[in-house]
Amino acid sequence: MKKVLLIILIFSSLNFLGYGQVAKVGFKAGLNSSRFSGPSETDDAGKSLETFNSNTGFIVGVTLAFPFTKEFGVRGELLYGTNGGRKIFESESAYQTFRTVDNVAETVIGYKRQNINVFNSYIQLPLTVYYKFFRKIELSTGICPSFLVSSTGTGELKQIIKTSNTLPDGTLIQDLEHNYFSDDIGTKLGDPVKFNLNSEEIATRTKLSAYEEYPAKNGNLYNSFDMGILAGVAYYFNSSLFVGARLYIGLNDVTNNNLDISLNKLNNNKLIYRTDIDKNFDYQFMVGFQF
Repeated sequence: MKKVLLIILIFSSLNFLGYGQVAKVGFKAGLNSSRFSGPSETDDAGKSLETFNSNTGFIVGVTLAFPFTKEFGVRGELLYGTNGGRKIFESESAYQTFRTVDNVAETVIGYKRQNINVFNSYIQLPLTVYYKFFRKIELSTGICPSFLVSSTGTGELKQIIKTSNTLPDGTLIQDLEHNYFSDDIGTKLGDPVKFNLNSEEIATRTKLSAYEEYPAKNGNLYNSFDMGILAGVAYYFNSSLFVGARLYIGLNDVTNNNLDISLNKLNNNKLIYRTDIDKNFDYQFMVGFQF
């Protein structure tokens, strides 16, 4: 209900601001280059264990502009777009927790590398002011509330388990298939995998879902609401057709601190929850037209 009220409020405000003006309806579509911006987890020596890289998504939607003059006006947009990014964690001495065939937890220390590509899809409601120079070049800035509607991740987890002599070279590689909305504790993905760890037989699977290591699921990993600021430039070939680029800087922490955990260390064999502030950061490249 709060989301619906916010949408109504934004577009009602546009209607009020543009009262007496001729509204211009438009359409835009393009590509997103997005990544997460936040602190990296480090080891005891202060070495960074994480890197954040960009992935490519898309953005599409409609616009409603109210010009006050030929140069100046306000614009509201209703967009669907994908944010996220690629996160890589790598450590030579990270914890590795497994469960035996009798469901007893076993933890060892060893090499771990997790490579995951996250796609978070949002309904975005940018509200911007714009100014045109020479009727060709437009500068704009504003705010953008966003509502998460889909959240998934795919990737790979590689671990080297030196105390196992039943895995080839002691290496265990598992695919990551995460749906942060629908996944629950544990997994039924992929095929069964069994190997020995010291004198115990471990039971796991070839694919892992989002919340394998958690004792309980407290919400979803990625928060449902984000707020950011925008700055953009566009070039108009004529009064209708344009191309543009825009920078989005998120202001909110997009990860749920109740599920944001250390991948490197445990505290007395229990998960360490982090309070990192991870934000969305992306470039948008679009083409569009308006009537």
